[in-house]
Amino acid sequence: MHRGGAAYNSGRRFAGRGETLKGDVMEQTVWMAVALGVVAFLGLLVVGASLVSIRRKGRSTRTAFSLLGGVLVLAFAGAVTLSRWHQLRELFRGDVDDPAVLKGAARTEEGRKAAEPGEWPQWRGYHRDGLSPEKGLLTAWPPKGPKEVWRQSIGGGYASLAVSGGRLYTMDRQDQQERVLCFDANTGKELWTHSYEANYAGIQHAVGPRATPTVHEGRVYTVGASGVFLCLKAVPRSGNAEVFWQRDLMNEFGAKPPLWGVACSPLVEGDKVIVQPGGSKGSIVAFDRKTGKPAWTALDDPSSYSSPVAATAAGVRQIICFTGRRMVGLRASDGGLLWKYPWATQFDANIATPIVAGDLIFLSSAYNMGCALLRLAPDGDGVEALPARVRRNKGMRNHHASCVLIEDHLYGFDVNQSQRGFLKCVHLETFEEKWAIDDRELEKGCLIYADGHLLVLTQSGVLALVEATPTGFRKKAEAKLLEGSDCWALPTLAGGRLYLRDNEKLLCLDLKQ
Repeated sequence: MHRGGAAYNSGRRFAGRGETLKGDVMEQTVWMAVALGVVAFLGLLVVGASLVSIRRKGRSTRTAFSLLGGVLVLAFAGAVTLSRWHQLRELFRGDVDDPAVLKGAARTEEGRKAAEPGEWPQWRGYHRDGLSPEKGLLTAWPPKGPKEVWRQSIGGGYASLAVSGGRLYTMDRQDQQERVLCFDANTGKELWTHSYEANYAGIQHAVGPRATPTVHEGRVYTVGASGVFLCLKAVPRSGNAEVFWQRDLMNEFGAKPPLWGVACSPLVEGDKVIVQPGGSKGSIVAFDRKTGKPAWTALDDPSSYSSPVAATAAGVRQIICFTGRRMVGLRASDGGLLWKYPWATQFDANIATPIVAGDLIFLSSAYNMGCALLRLAPDGDGVEALPARVRRNKGMRNHHASCVLIEDHLYGFDVNQSQRGFLKCVHLETFEEKWAIDDRELEKGCLIYADGHLLVLTQSGVLALVEATPTGFRKKAEAKLLEGSDCWALPTLAGGRLYLRDNEKLLCLDLKQ
């Protein structure tokens, strides 16, 4: 994962079946070409035999059906070949360097509301960018890490944590049921729980939910790994969970859960809440956030594992989404397509959240893909996406975690084709690498920013404090706090407290000086 949500594949094993993950797209293409060649050869044999039979014996029902079957087999092989060629063409199109595209690009967004103290109400924080306004945090820790305030037992899952109004919200899975959980953020006391049946058939790494709850104006919006979309009351008077409405994203929009489960964290924009089912009847869907009725649907792209963001870019308020095959911008009011940029990734594994800097959009994927910087510019009634920088299978290849942007620099994990990860700093506009650290303890993970530092959580459960500076890598503190090899849930920082989880427990740590 997400994720959108968060991260959802360790990268060491594919599909949970003990097969080593193939990092080389060309190797897979060779095998696919062999298979398609065999299929095409068989189809040609059937067609040839049918034509010979027609010539010698005349027409017959059996011969006609044989001819039709052979033609369908050839058509199938051709369609798959064209689809694969499209992905390969995008993958190997090559690098792009066009600094002229950056001229005149706006780097600020007007009307950006300041984050409220003590709030982390959704995926990646107040503005969905991984940045916290908190100050006065500890920069030196004892060997065992910051002081533990409380801990709670929890079920499996990669959903991160939302904190709002002194309450903490997350999701897990226990006994074949998904659960939405609410705790007192100060004491860890469980306040309410909502459980429901969730079908994980076909989902790999079926540990639990991937998406992070979104809390807005007294309501909590959640998406489960099987596509159950819920709106619940944040502070129920009865003390028990109260559901306002519920939708089944997979069945309603002609979708099926992605290989690693539905991972998009809900986005609230005005009177709408937006998710990405990835279905033929709606790849991206906006609902009335109070009634749960669909407001608009857009596209039919397959699902990714990314989460949408809202921004005003090129003078237009828009929803920016990473689907399984491309990055798109949709008009926020009605879902109309404003722009698109092809980005077909192996396994449709576009996971990282788009990073918006005024009119600039940064996108990144692992699985041999790479990264790109787009500039959005007005184009008649729409918007044009102009590539300023593109790096194919190098640069910054985000696997299951998104970068953070601090001033002009991106900080994140670059994961190569061997699934090795490197914490790295690169310049946003030039892609110049400032530093990269080859540290097995910090090989792969996720991170947020606060008070001049990166809070880095590795997938093995190591928490590190790293100075956020392009002048060099400086680690201030480090402690092993979580267990397992898939600690993929993003840390949450609110009110001077850091909240972490793995598949067994939830921790609250005191980070105040």
